[in-house]
Amino acid sequence: HGGGKKKMSLRIELPHNIISPLVKALVNHRGFQYSALSLAALVYYLCVKFPQIAPPLIRSTLLSFYSASVRNIVIAAVVCTLSAKKALGKNFKGSYFPIFFLLCWSLFYRFKVVENPIIKFQRTFWNVHICERSQISKKKFKPVPWAWNRHAQTITCFMVSQLEHLWTPSIQFHREEIVSTVDGNTLFIDWAYHKHDEDHKWTHSKSTPSVLPELHSCDTPVIVAIHGLGDDRNHPYIQRLAHVCSQCGWRLAVHSYWRFDFIDSQDLKQVIDHISNRNPKAPIIAVGYSAGGHHLLKYLQDVGKDTPVVASIAVSACFDFVQAVHDVESNENKTYRLFLDAQTRICARRHLDHDKTIQHKRHVFEDIISEYGGHCLQLFDRFIYELIRTRQETEGTVSEEEGEYEFMKQTKDYYKFSASANMNKIEVATLLLHAADDPVVSIRSIDWNAFTDNKNIFLFLTKRGGHVAWYEGFLPFGETLADRVIADFTSAVLDSHSHTNFVMNVVTSGLTLQGKVGLIRPSSIARICSNSNTNIYGLGTDKDGSEDVLGTEKENEKEKENENEKEKEKE
Repeated sequence: HGGGKKKMSLRIELPHNIISPLVKALVNHRGFQYSALSLAALVYYLCVKFPQIAPPLIRSTLLSFYSASVRNIVIAAVVCTLSAKKALGKNFKGSYFPIFFLLCWSLFYRFKVVENPIIKFQRTFWNVHICERSQISKKKFKPVPWAWNRHAQTITCFMVSQLEHLWTPSIQFHREEIVSTVDGNTLFIDWAYHKHDEDHKWTHSKSTPSVLPELHSCDTPVIVAIHGLGDDRNHPYIQRLAHVCSQCGWRLAVHSYWRFDFIDSQDLKQVIDHISNRNPKAPIIAVGYSAGGHHLLKYLQDVGKDTPVVASIAVSACFDFVQAVHDVESNENKTYRLFLDAQTRICARRHLDHDKTIQHKRHVFEDIISEYGGHCLQLFDRFIYELIRTRQETEGTVSEEEGEYEFMKQTKDYYKFSASANMNKIEVATLLLHAADDPVVSIRSIDWNAFTDNKNIFLFLTKRGGHVAWYEGFLPFGETLADRVIADFTSAVLDSHSHTNFVMNVVTSGLTLQGKVGLIRPSSIARICSNSNTNIYGLGTDKDGSEDVLGTEKENEKEKENENEKEKEKE
């Protein structure tokens, strides 16, 4: 501490009549003596072999006893060890040091590692109802006992979890292709299904309503997933979400985006509108991971209330790409920097392969990827600049005053539209899952208090969890904390959504029978701000732009004519 210039002393005062017998019993025990000698030899070896690392590590370990909770844990472990010694007596011939070590580890894990999340949201009736219904405030995060560090959660547990796919049921996807209305490129929607499911017999041709009868014209909820930077539908978190959806009876549609432009949300809007048009009675929940969370948040900010999405969930979302790159570069583990560079190159390559409008300049983009491939932010900025310039050349709006390209000069206005700057524009119930120790998207660069000013945002924060990790259990297999939270939050929203539709159906039917359709507005009944509450009943906006009303004039005239005909028949 202080580079060796400051001296620190540690003094622990405990009652003499308690600590003296404990120390005496431990010192006189032969197993403890052997363990102490072994530990001393290990410490000496580390100090000699690693003179720059071992002394600070040992000093930090000793200073940890300055914490009252750590001291209490060690004392409790000592008491339990001595109690076990007295109870077992001569029947136990082994060393008691492993018992003492396991007790210390177990107590520390239970009281210092297992945690309750921090939930923040405005206490409106709707928010409190969803929080109580989903029970997200009562969940506990129990990380892997041997890997609760942020690097262990993000890297080690992720690598070990790959073994799970050797025995879990495989998830298959059927790709649906739609044409972009912006530039004519092809957009991809991957529908998940189990390989062993005999009810799904789908072809591999391009989807039409006759080819995929199970996917469209159905009121089963649809979960739209947006993967992270450079990932795809086969990533473990997408596979786990597919299993969760299968267990709950929901349909999973993965938006396999390929554009390198993180700010543009037109593709996601067209994908969601396409799913909604094909499934007008199905509620839609959107889930975004990492960079996919940025896509999702930008979409919600652009559309406001004009969306069929009932609720959304952003897991370890990237709120500002430039800030996230700076966070990764300042991280002590350089693995994230190399991984981010590789994922950025994958994303740039995908855009080049699928964008038909830049194929005449393919060699230019190839040179950009090869030149800036070692630095993700420079590659991103140069790629975006060339995209903007190609679009201007096509439209004939190129400005000659721009001059030669300079890093983040011509594109400085582009970065003003990050997701973190417009969180107040989100008007759909949105849950944000984030870990304080996230090594990729640092919590220090996020103003969480500003987010909670929006009544539609729920914050779910944990101290540990890493980046899109939250692995639990002795082995990092099965559902994670994020998967459980997604399932419970979605179930709570869908439950309230069904109640809202039921009330609207009853009111609409009653007013129709009385000939008073059009007297009640859906906003006075619906608790969820989504078009899915009104489209089901044929509700639309008036020509003058006023608020939606129940029923239309034509429907009222038809109903009156039917009533008149019935009266004539009775006469």
